[in-house]
Amino acid sequence: MKVKSTVGPLLAPLPTVMVSCGSMREPNILTIAWTGIINSNPPMTYISVQPKRYSHDIIEKRGEFVINLVPVSLVKVMDFCGVRSGRDVDKFEVQGLTREKADTVSAPLIAESPVNLECKVKDIIRMPSHDMFMAEITAVHVDERYVNEKGAYDFGAMDLVAFNHGKYYRLSAEELGFFGFSVMKPKTAKRKTAEKAQRKKDNVRRRSIMVKEVCMEKMLSDATENFTTGFMCSESVLEVLNRHYELGIGEEAIALSTGFPYGFGDGGNVCGAVAGATMCLGKVFGRTVKGDPAFKKCIDLVRELNEDVAKEYVSSICPELIANYEFTDPKRKIYCTGIVHACVRS
Repeated sequence: MKVKSTVGPLLAPLPTVMVSCGSMREPNILTIAWTGIINSNPPMTYISVQPKRYSHDIIEKRGEFVINLVPVSLVKVMDFCGVRSGRDVDKFEVQGLTREKADTVSAPLIAESPVNLECKVKDIIRMPSHDMFMAEITAVHVDERYVNEKGAYDFGAMDLVAFNHGKYYRLSAEELGFFGFSVMKPKTAKRKTAEKAQRKKDNVRRRSIMVKEVCMEKMLSDATENFTTGFMCSESVLEVLNRHYELGIGEEAIALSTGFPYGFGDGGNVCGAVAGATMCLGKVFGRTVKGDPAFKKCIDLVRELNEDVAKEYVSSICPELIANYEFTDPKRKIYCTGIVHACVRS
């Protein structure tokens, strides 16, 4: 049974973006959720802006702006740009964002954004609460990390954010289908499933290779913080590797690893830290299609992980690792921190 709601703009989720305007010398950023596509050829978009917003007059005067898509890593920056006025603060400067020269407009791109759409205003529709700037998309820039060798874009890997009734949400990277998949033939469906699995693996591998060079010292420090402030060994390793290597693992996976510590619930099995690292290897090198030979590569890497830990700590089995410690012994925690570090390094 459904309940009646107050009449309002309850269309969700919506893309939430950072719109840059002005010039390279005097730029500004505003956060917009009311945006979308209104035409295919020529490609046209719109943003709805309240007249009282500082950026409104800038966009109206210059007749141009840039839509910058927002990944999870920039959600706090995006929120700041929506609640602080450019009248009072240089948002690029305060938030440490990089201005990048556009091709067709004077407004800067936000370099940290995975996709930038340069736009030129073609019309303005005045409405009671907002003005709708209708604009042609004149140039598009996509971070090379999210473009495969065939030129296809991996939007799922961008880890983008959506707006839903006053809150920000991470978009799932799970691909549910594609245009026309409901009527394709079984043979085509089988081929597409295999291609999807391969594409997913290739994208994850590419991101892990092309991610900004990680700082091992920072990773180990973050792992220690995780392990000493509330996360268990498996959660600590999984969270740190996922974040620093940008593996695109959702928070649900961290929850799935919660039962791994104490040798899988005091079951006398493998160390939880090793299990957490194994999940990350599976994300990059694992398989989702029956018979995929990726299985062997993944198993070999997990074997190396176990050997690396055993070489330093004699074993990778939890009860054997902590046999000389009482669980509540503070020295056990220090000892296990070293094992967490070994898994992160491996």
